[in-house]
Amino acid sequence: MRRWFHAGNAVLTSTRPLPADLRLDLPAPVRGNRQAEPDPVLTGRAWTFHPAELNLSGVVGARHDRAGVELARAVLSDALMESTRTATGDVYSVEVGAVALASGTLVLVDLDPQPDRTGAVVGTAVATLDRLAHEGPSTELLDGARETLATELSLGAVQASLLDTVAAHELRGIRLLDAAELTGALGAVTADQVRDVLADVATSLLVSVPGGVPVDARTERTLTDAGIRPERQHDPGPPAGVGRVFRGRVFGPARGMSVVVHDEAIVLRGDGPDRVVRAADVVLAGTDGDGDLELVTESGCAYLVAPSLFRGLARPLAAWVGRLPEPLRYVKSRPGEPATAAAGA
Repeated sequence: MRRWFHAGNAVLTSTRPLPADLRLDLPAPVRGNRQAEPDPVLTGRAWTFHPAELNLSGVVGARHDRAGVELARAVLSDALMESTRTATGDVYSVEVGAVALASGTLVLVDLDPQPDRTGAVVGTAVATLDRLAHEGPSTELLDGARETLATELSLGAVQASLLDTVAAHELRGIRLLDAAELTGALGAVTADQVRDVLADVATSLLVSVPGGVPVDARTERTLTDAGIRPERQHDPGPPAGVGRVFRGRVFGPARGMSVVVHDEAIVLRGDGPDRVVRAADVVLAGTDGDGDLELVTESGCAYLVAPSLFRGLARPLAAWVGRLPEPLRYVKSRPGEPATAAAGA
C-alpha cells in the first residue's frame, strides 16, 4: 500500500459527474519502478496439468485492434457454448476473458466439465477454436456475437467495470477503449479480423487439464493429433505417504468432506476430484479472525478452508501454515479507522 497507493499512482473514475468540492487526501507521490511483464513460461501449442480446472489460453499480438479482440472473444464464447453445452450438455458454463497486456492480450477460456467428460470437452473445445481460426465465424455467428456484446456494453454495471479497467491500465501505459468507443467500433470489425485474432490464440494455445482427473489415451491422442505437445508428462498426483485425515463435522456444511494433512501438501476431498495444495506452490496464505484460511497458489487457484468445520483440524493446519515462508503469511483484518477504510476502498 505504501509503495503503490498514492497520488502519483491513483485514478478516480465515476459513471457520473463528481462533486466540484471533492478532495482526495492521498499520500504524496512516490517514485516506483514497475517490473516488466514476464515472458510466457510455456509457448506454442502445448498442454499441461492444472490443479483444479480445465482451461484454454493463448496470447493475441498487440497489432490487433481492441474492438476486434473483444468481438473475437464474444464469438469464441458463443461457439464454445453451442458446441460444449447446447449440443452435448458436457459443461455447465463457458467463460471467455481477455486480459490486456503491454505485449498484447491474453485470452482465457474456463470450462467446467464433469470428470468423466473432460476428455470429450478438450477435443470439442480445441476443434471449435481451430475451426474458427481457420475458417472464421459464419455471418450468423458474427452478427449474433456483435449484438450480444453491444447489449452488454449498454449495461451500467459493465460500463462501470470497464471504466475501472481502462483507468487501471492507463496507469500501466496501456490504452484501452471505453464502452462508448468499443460500441462505436464494433460495426467495422470483419470476420477476417476475428479469424486472425483467434488464429493467434490457436497458434499459442495452452490447454490445462485438471490434475485430479486422469488423462486417458484417447484424450492424449486427440491433443497429439491437433499438434498440441505435452509440456509435463506426468501429473504429480497425491502426496507420498499417509497423511492425517480430518473429517467434516456431521452436523455442518462440511459433512462428507475431509482434509488430509501431509508434510508437503494438504488434500481437500469432497464431491469432485481431490484438490492437492502443495506447500511449494503456495504464494499467499491469509488467515482471518475466525481462523479461516485462504491459500493462493502460483497457478492462480484460491482455496478457502474453514478449520472449525472439521474435527481436530485447527492446530495441525495452523502448524502446516506455520512452516510456510513468513513473507507468504499474513492476517486478514478490516482497517480500524473509517478514514483508512474509505481510502482503501
